[in-house]
Amino acid sequence: ALIEYAVNTDIIKVFLYDNFSNLITKNNSGNGWKIPVNSGNRALDFNAILGSAPESYWRYAPKLYRKQSRIFINEIPINAGKGQNIKVLIIGDSLTNYNIYPNRTGELANSDENTTIEFIGTRGDNTKHEGRGGWSAKIYTTKTQYNSYDNPFLNNGKFDFSNYMNTNNFSDVDIVIINLGTNDIALNRPDIDNNFSEDFKAYDEMISSIKAYDANIKIALGSTITPARLNNANIDVKTRRQHWNRLMARYCSDNNYTYIPYGLVVDPINDFKYDDVPIDEYNQTIIKKVADNTHPADSGYKKMGDLTYATIKKIAEDIRVDK
Repeated sequence: ALIEYAVNTDIIKVFLYDNFSNLITKNNSGNGWKIPVNSGNRALDFNAILGSAPESYWRYAPKLYRKQSRIFINEIPINAGKGQNIKVLIIGDSLTNYNIYPNRTGELANSDENTTIEFIGTRGDNTKHEGRGGWSAKIYTTKTQYNSYDNPFLNNGKFDFSNYMNTNNFSDVDIVIINLGTNDIALNRPDIDNNFSEDFKAYDEMISSIKAYDANIKIALGSTITPARLNNANIDVKTRRQHWNRLMARYCSDNNYTYIPYGLVVDPINDFKYDDVPIDEYNQTIIKKVADNTHPADSGYKKMGDLTYATIKKIAEDIRVDK
């Protein structure tokens, strides 16, 4: 959101001030920041300015100032949710179906000595889930089959969570994570429904059915990730995703759901795959080209897994406190 409307981001520099003695430093490539382990809760102030540098670390020339954004980081202690037995279901698209971030989440859960975390679902290898490539919330609520996948939730044309649980002999679930934003956006018609009202109606239908099965189930909804950012590619895609994420964050706040900001942890420059290719048949100069601007490299998926695990721990602690 800091520089979302800037077409030429190469001339904009982003500076960071944090409120804990500036412990957060640039990464080795100089285009991102590293948050140290056990650094505690903190507020991060990002300053985007036109030009190469501020006049000083503390003072910015008014003519250079562009925008400032603040991000709050809340550290989840390892003993959060201590003594809890938590069952989790992840409903997702191809990002989930690739198995990498669910497996990373499961790996962390298996090593957790404080909280017992179990994953349910009919798909996945090491960690179970319900991920299907190309699926959106509207597809989960309307289609019996899509992209060669069957819909385990649809019953008599409706999203029926109780039927899903009973059919698969799942006795209960504490947290349902829904991570579908990429395809919600891709299949949306901005000329007809720019604010995704029909997509959010699909979320309403899914969550109402989940709550009808058990009103105590906690809901967590994922943001999209920022597509690969190389040489200002995908400016319009990036902006549409930011619009969706703002709406999703507000939707979560209004309904007391947990918002999972995957877009803040997956680095759009360093966490994607690139190919070395010639410019064209007439120019054999080798350049880097984004191999896939939707699905991150393993490093990006693992960061998603880390954040998913932290989210589960936070909700598990909230459940413990509520009891």
